[in-house]
Amino acid sequence: MRYILDILVILLSLSITFVSDEYRIVGLPLYDILTVISSVVIAIYYPWKGFTVSKRFGVKLGILLTVVAGAGSLGTLVGLQLIGYDIQINVLMRTLSSMLLFTNVYLLIYGNDYRSKLIPASFFAIALYQGVLAIHQMSSGHRYVGTFDDPNYFGVFQAAVLCILLGLVSGKRPSIRLLFFYAIVVLLGISVLLTFSRGAYLAAFGGLVMVLCSRMRKARIKVLLGLVVITIFVLISLPFVQDIPSFQRFRDRLNIAEAIKTGGTGRTVIWSLAFSQFIRNPFGYGWGTERFVLKGRVSHNILFEVALQYGIIGVFLVVLILSVFFKEAVSIAFSSEDGINAGLAGAAICVLIGGISLNMWTVRQFWFFMAVCTALADNSRLYSGLTEKARVRNGILHFINSF
Repeated sequence: MRYILDILVILLSLSITFVSDEYRIVGLPLYDILTVISSVVIAIYYPWKGFTVSKRFGVKLGILLTVVAGAGSLGTLVGLQLIGYDIQINVLMRTLSSMLLFTNVYLLIYGNDYRSKLIPASFFAIALYQGVLAIHQMSSGHRYVGTFDDPNYFGVFQAAVLCILLGLVSGKRPSIRLLFFYAIVVLLGISVLLTFSRGAYLAAFGGLVMVLCSRMRKARIKVLLGLVVITIFVLISLPFVQDIPSFQRFRDRLNIAEAIKTGGTGRTVIWSLAFSQFIRNPFGYGWGTERFVLKGRVSHNILFEVALQYGIIGVFLVVLILSVFFKEAVSIAFSSEDGINAGLAGAAICVLIGGISLNMWTVRQFWFFMAVCTALADNSRLYSGLTEKARVRNGILHFINSF
């Protein structure tokens, strides 16, 4: 049974990258099918094993279900009176499926550090494959999406794996293997560049800074070398991408005059509309109503995405949960002696920052990384006698003393 659970972790980690419709089986996404299968296996095996979870996780899950069921129901009742629409059961099911994935990944990793190490290997394989294809198709002139359905989500995933790899590089590795890892770092860095996604760039910056700061004391040279190598090769590749239509569009939208003319490339206009609609009805409009109240558009921000559907109660609880996720990621990064865990924490920060400019509430990669972050934090509490505050304090003190 242990091997079956290990395989499920690998398959789930791979499945969150196969988002495009062409990878559906009988009309269902691969990640949803595997989520159901893992739920059945866990339901059969874990009670017999006498497995328990941490109270912290139970509180998090309870808050999330309160948002979806409680605030969502209230918002739906109000929204039906204000805008009149058919209840979006499919959106509710996607949200519940995301919560179920979050739960299953946590349960599979909690108390088992070995399985958390299987995840980076799976991610490296798929990210390396997609990175090679992204560079190969560079001349097509289109933003590469890989197995995703949007270049922004592809960029955030590649950036998250880049953070994990940088954490891995910071550990003790044979020289030949280290050179191989640096080569992959370069490839992933260029693949992130080719998405021409400012959201992915911002997410990558945040995640890489977290890895750098947390590993400054133990592996400063290796991490800095990795960042320098990425920067050099990205700069070298710029002359080759500047004639690509996607790059020209990206460059034009960085122009301040163009940004003012289009309202910040459209996002600030959408955010302004989303805020006004939220003020109009602070109780939310219900499951899946975002496009109804934004005239067919999405908010490109996880907080507005939640606020419009679940109202002020929902967004307050979600901000609370996201703050806990962020705090746990920082705790893991600064307290862990393991470079891989620091990389996973950086990846979690990367995906969290991605939520600033992307809808993430029902995106499976978001909940997968949050589950890994939560499980690693609880595993750290299991194996360490230090309190969370003490671990974070010690890590930050080590970071300050490293200068």
